[in-house]
Amino acid sequence: MKIRKTAIIAKVTADGKLEIPPEVLAQLQPSTEYEVSVTEDKIVLKKISKLNVDLDEFLQGLENL
Repeated sequence: MKIRKTAIIAKVTADGKLEIPPEVLAQLQPSTEYEVSVTEDKIVLKKISKLNVDLDEFLQGLENL
């Protein structure tokens, strides 16, 4: 992902939703989940990486050890 040097403005709508600009949305993938951290002057979205592990395969691997 490229880091932009110019500020991109997002705003909260009258019904309390965060309106993310299209150029930011274009870099996000559908159904991806993000951890949201909020401080006094910052909101940070951090992508949550999920492991695609099949439980049966994992347990079989443990048995083979």
